[in-house]
Amino acid sequence: MSLIDELHEALALVHKRVGQAQPTVGLILGSGLGAFADELARAVAIDYDDIPHFATSKVAGHSGRLVVGEIAGKTCA
Repeated sequence: MSLIDELHEALALVHKRVGQAQPTVGLILGSGLGAFADELARAVAIDYDDIPHFATSKVAGHSGRLVVGEIAGKTCA
């Protein structure tokens, strides 16, 4: 399977879970900032383990999930 095929497979799963949400903002939260994701409205969380070909976190305390939701009128991932 090519990298492009793997990306399409991962994206298909994410689209299936988040529906029509189209993030316009991407956030990478560092240590201690993961609770920010809990503040997102209409949030959908997807465990990294559920996303095909996606790397999983081995860091202690890392939630290991992708979260898509809204805050301040913006859809964020």
